[in-house]
Amino acid sequence: MDIYNPNIQFIGGQDLTNPNSHIFYVTPEQFKGSDTSRINQAIDYASSNSMNTVMCNGKYFLDSAIIMKSNVSLINNGLIQMNSGMRDNIVRAASNVVGTPITNIKIKGTGTFRGSLDAWGGGGATGVNGEYWRPIAILLANATNFELEGFTIKNSHMWGINLEQSRFGSVKNIKFDNDNSKPNQDGVNIRHGSHSIVVENISGSTNDDIVALTNLGGYTGYNFLGDTIYETGKTNFDIFDVIIRNINQLRPPLRVFGGIVPTHYSGGILLLCEDGLKIYNVSIDGVNGYSQIALGFTAIQYWTTSQATVDDMYNISISNTGQCPVYPARPIKSSTLINIPTTEINGIYSSADFKIGSLNVFRKYHDSIPEYFTNVTGLGDYHLVVKQDLLPNIDIVPTGNFTVPNGTKTRMITLTSASPQDVILPAISDAVGSIFFITNDSLSTVNIKSKTGTNDIWDSMVVTNDKTVDSGTTQRIINDGVNYKIL
Repeated sequence: MDIYNPNIQFIGGQDLTNPNSHIFYVTPEQFKGSDTSRINQAIDYASSNSMNTVMCNGKYFLDSAIIMKSNVSLINNGLIQMNSGMRDNIVRAASNVVGTPITNIKIKGTGTFRGSLDAWGGGGATGVNGEYWRPIAILLANATNFELEGFTIKNSHMWGINLEQSRFGSVKNIKFDNDNSKPNQDGVNIRHGSHSIVVENISGSTNDDIVALTNLGGYTGYNFLGDTIYETGKTNFDIFDVIIRNINQLRPPLRVFGGIVPTHYSGGILLLCEDGLKIYNVSIDGVNGYSQIALGFTAIQYWTTSQATVDDMYNISISNTGQCPVYPARPIKSSTLINIPTTEINGIYSSADFKIGSLNVFRKYHDSIPEYFTNVTGLGDYHLVVKQDLLPNIDIVPTGNFTVPNGTKTRMITLTSASPQDVILPAISDAVGSIFFITNDSLSTVNIKSKTGTNDIWDSMVVTNDKTVDSGTTQRIINDGVNYKIL
């Protein structure tokens, strides 16, 4: 360690010459050397002397990465920037590569971490010694009890924040300010074996996903850290117990992908797992701006031995996404999509079309009825049922017509006759807030009629079929001023 400057005093008049003194924080200015060296010396001292906090209030220019250690808080209230020619992380945990866990770390402040003015970017072996993981701005691996909060990441050379096999932490109030001059400028990435993490109040511009959960085993393009950091003998690398809320992504560039996502604004929130690895118990609430939420992604082959199945992504809760659509690319189960748009912002592509094999999935579009699917058996061929607490009254009508009694609030009606049947609904004024589901098992004609005719405007009914009719699409009922029609 370079000799510190004993003339610089600490808060409370304490200094390093007294090992028994209580020091509130240390600064890089109390050490000699390059900016990188001084910050790392301060971290080493704070970690080994139970001082905890390193305060950076000035401007610092790096020639290599800042190395975080256990029991240290790095406070950046100024500017920490990569020098031209530097090809490394801005900050990384000492646990990276060597596999030693790190715990109780905080990276906070109101300042900025900034990439260099060089044009190079991620997506290739561009770092020191050609290592893929070097371009990530802030990289934590094998980290527990961590907090990242308050700062801005500007023009990173790849992902802004990456959490690899890390757990019990939070990422809050982070802003990304990328000019899209470099590829793969993701925001927050949570990967392989990470769990019990809260991500909230994330905003700004990224050149790709603003938040991504990616659990990929064999795809080398995503295994930036190789096998060197993972715990010996560990086999459970699931991602689970993740809360994501209050995400606001500014307009990113347009990009065109094949597969499940149409021409769209690049970036959003991505959940991606393959090769038997799992993602579950994830809550996403409050998404705004130009994001979309993708559950899987098939435009690029990320799997090596097997694609994700319905048992690999489950207990996913997505709610209140404003104009931001949801694109399931893989089957999921035991999941809910609530208060989401029916299409993307241009009104062209459908949102929340569950994939074949999805089980026990629930969705509710904005200002629409709830829909619960026990089993998606074919493209658009949905077997639609309703939870019993929503529709306690179930009627099976084998022959003849059926009249819903006045005052009925909820009803499931199953029609089985091979002959045409009529369903007579009450006046809307007599059943405000009602939800009716009419299931046609027989494939015969069903006529939806009103007791009062032209003045009824129903917006909370669904007709569906157990078998494929008209390509098996879910059918809705509208009132055109004369009759109820099935769309």
